[in-house]
Order: sequence, then structure tokens, then C-alpha cells
Amino acid sequence: MCPMLRRFRVPVAARVRVQKGHPVRVMVARMSGGEVVHWSGPWRTSGQWWTEAPEVSMNPGDTQPSRKTVGVLSWDRDEWDVSLTDGGVYRIFHDRRVDRWFLEGMVD
Repeated sequence: MCPMLRRFRVPVAARVRVQKGHPVRVMVARMSGGEVVHWSGPWRTSGQWWTEAPEVSMNPGDTQPSRKTVGVLSWDRDEWDVSLTDGGVYRIFHDRRVDRWFLEGMVD
């Protein structure tokens, strides 16, 4: 059976400690997290940087999506695959636009 990345519907905010240019510890409120045992990356990805478009969002309880022109639908990030001491393998990324880390999914 081939490993598969199960992406979370919404990436989960994470705290990541970096040493010598790569992640060494991942901390997430909803899981145990842990030290990085193996890592692969980074893969730098970006797109839609050439366009500015309204952001469409749906808030709980809303019946119609709201359009905001506050954001750009672009992305610019460094992605890593990491194995942690909790036994899990995860995809994490550093959003370079806002200088924050996220957990994107887990590998089954």
C-alpha cells in the first residue's frame, strides 16, 4: 500500500523550533507533537502572487458567503515532511508571507 497524505480541512497552527535551517521540534495544541526524528525538505512553493482577488469566506451561521478585499489569494511557503517521536509522519509548512508555521496533514 502506498503512503498517502491526509490533508486537514484547515491547516492547524503549530510552533516549530528550527536549528541549522531545519525543523527540530513540532508543537501543536491538539496532538502530542515531539522532536523531529527524520525530515525532508524544504520545498518552496508559491502561486497566484500576480493577482489580487477578493477573499470569499463563510462564517458559521451565515447563509451567504461574504467577500472581503483584504487579502490576496496567493501563497508563498516552505513545505517539510517530518517524522516525530510520537510515531507520526506529518507535512508542515512555513507561511513566508506571515512568518507562521502550520501542520497541513498526516501521512497514513
